[in-house]
Amino acid sequence: MNLEANASDVKRRAKAYPFSVLVRQHLVLKAKFGPRYPNAWLVWEAGPWLPVAENDGVAKTRLPGVSEPRPTRTDPMCFDLIIDPGQRVQVGRAPTNDVVLEDATISRNHLIIERRASEVWTAIPAPGASTTVVMGSPLAPEGMTLTPGLILYPGDLLLTFHSAASFENLVAGAASRLA
Repeated sequence: MNLEANASDVKRRAKAYPFSVLVRQHLVLKAKFGPRYPNAWLVWEAGPWLPVAENDGVAKTRLPGVSEPRPTRTDPMCFDLIIDPGQRVQVGRAPTNDVVLEDATISRNHLIIERRASEVWTAIPAPGASTTVVMGSPLAPEGMTLTPGLILYPGDLLLTFHSAASFENLVAGAASRLA
């Protein structure tokens, strides 16, 4: 498998959407959401922003009357995995990947998500990739079967795998809080 193909030659097997856009889609589409988005998903949740520690040589600027900065929650990025059984989605920093995560803590080619059967998905570390942690242990070279809600930690990132049904439930729950 050639992981270093020209970026313009790569046919994307994943589409990215901000979570908030999919919540609004669910509010509009209701029962038609599932048929419109029938695939499994990877959800990338950025960690909270943390202020710089005291006494680390960085000057601190404060506006009058404003308290310390608070961590902010970002909009998770959701990747619709558009592949058939027997196909793979590549995850990493390189622009040739299907899912591109621009973060220095992951490898250029970090992880392979393979659809083995209709609802059977596997995560496999890419050759030479840095560690991906799953359930407190490094991902084994032979990979592991993904289950809905399973959290993967490639580098310092957090990716959650969802089946189509578990993702629709997640989006529907967020939409119900807005309705």
